[in-house]
Amino acid sequence: MACSAFTANLSSYQAAKEMRVELNQWMKDFYLEVKKETDADTNKAYIFGAKEEDARSYHLAELILQHDINLFSLKEDLVINGKQFKKGNSYIVPADQPQYRLIKAMFETRTTFQDSLFYDISAWTYPMAFGVDFMALNSRIVNLANVSPVDKSSFALAPGKVIGGPGAYQYALEWTDYYAPKAAYQLLKAGFLVRVATKEFSTAEGKTFGRGTLLLDEGESGLDAQAFYKKLEEIARMSHVDIHALSTGYTQGANLGSTFILPISTPKIALLVDGGVDSGEAGEIWHLLDQRMHMPVTLLPLEAVSSTNLDRYNVLLMADGSYARLGQSGAATIKAWVQKGNTVVAKGGALRWLSQQEIGSFQFREVQSKEEGLQKSYADYENATGAKLTYGAIFKSILDTTHPIGYGYPSAELYTFRNDNFFLEPSENPYANPLVYTADPLASGYLHPSNLPGVNQSAVIRVSGLGRGRIIGFADNPNFRAFWFGTNKLFMNSIFFGQVIDGGTTF
Repeated sequence: MACSAFTANLSSYQAAKEMRVELNQWMKDFYLEVKKETDADTNKAYIFGAKEEDARSYHLAELILQHDINLFSLKEDLVINGKQFKKGNSYIVPADQPQYRLIKAMFETRTTFQDSLFYDISAWTYPMAFGVDFMALNSRIVNLANVSPVDKSSFALAPGKVIGGPGAYQYALEWTDYYAPKAAYQLLKAGFLVRVATKEFSTAEGKTFGRGTLLLDEGESGLDAQAFYKKLEEIARMSHVDIHALSTGYTQGANLGSTFILPISTPKIALLVDGGVDSGEAGEIWHLLDQRMHMPVTLLPLEAVSSTNLDRYNVLLMADGSYARLGQSGAATIKAWVQKGNTVVAKGGALRWLSQQEIGSFQFREVQSKEEGLQKSYADYENATGAKLTYGAIFKSILDTTHPIGYGYPSAELYTFRNDNFFLEPSENPYANPLVYTADPLASGYLHPSNLPGVNQSAVIRVSGLGRGRIIGFADNPNFRAFWFGTNKLFMNSIFFGQVIDGGTTF
């Protein structure tokens, strides 16, 4: 096989050499056509940014720069059609570049197509994937914008810092930051008692902290003021988050000594793998935790579950796939473990298996798709059924930002990604549906009309309870291919805050 590959490479080089005139002409014609399209396009640039934090904007900008696309950073705040783009973490991408078609593909939203069969996903709207605001700009706005070019060689995400000095009453970490979970784990790993605010509060200085804000008390750390402060500085710097010193516990909204401030535990995570588990989804989960958030995760094969002491974990992650190989013994082990007060986070086929084993309560929406007519061509069957598959599209959903699963999100409007026809019925308990699709859900990509009833106002996330435990079910993949930054926080919230979800809000 190696010899065949080597021969194929040589033949490709030979063909390129012999066809160099034609290939160069094709390239020239391509860029001439691109220039015509660019000149005719009324969208002269695209702007994007997330005003509440820097990381998601940074990572999208980083990806764009990797393709040698020119990028500019705002030097002053800009408000366009009511949307605010802040200097420092908002960027403009001019369309008039050789990579025009790639830029267009990154930023366009499309729901109509000439064909209904796709090799891969049907929507690549990157700002939706990264969860940032974005907008197409005309030439007038582009010319008025005060910008500076971004230097790819020196572009980096700014380190975090502690705002305020040592010896403060408490310290607060806002959950809006993308890397807040990374910082939270390091704080817990350091042995600090970490609490989460389940209600927003405001300080005497007028700063408001939202739900999900983490609070730390130096007096409970066992360290002196300087050592505690130095550790906070270290964690803030490496996690790219800011930590705020608070001068008093007397705040408006939630008082820092009230029942709205709850302790959280260090996540001890097991991810089920092998034996029918979707390896791609499991890999995406591992990447998010291990590579991005620097959180350890045990890869636990299905065959080992019934013989493993699950009490060493408090979070169990189950990607899409088949779990039949767990058997009755594995099911009984997991069920008993959940009842003790632990958290399962599951998607797709894992939810079906859990429901069959009566580990939580989930129902699924079936879509009927009947072919009309007396007779159809057998040869058309493959294309007709293929068109009904959802290969990958982007949908509009509504998030309850007061729910622990919604902590850290500034807006109820959220874009999610799905690449299958798994539809989850909402719970009869309306408090158990923190994320649902809208009545007009398709935002970008292809969806066969027969699948629309399955998506419309169905559940994206549904929370069930068993004993003192929680089962958090996902219909969509919030970690798709490691570039869906916008929904990663939903998954991380499930890991960190599943334990604080009130039992009365589950079903």
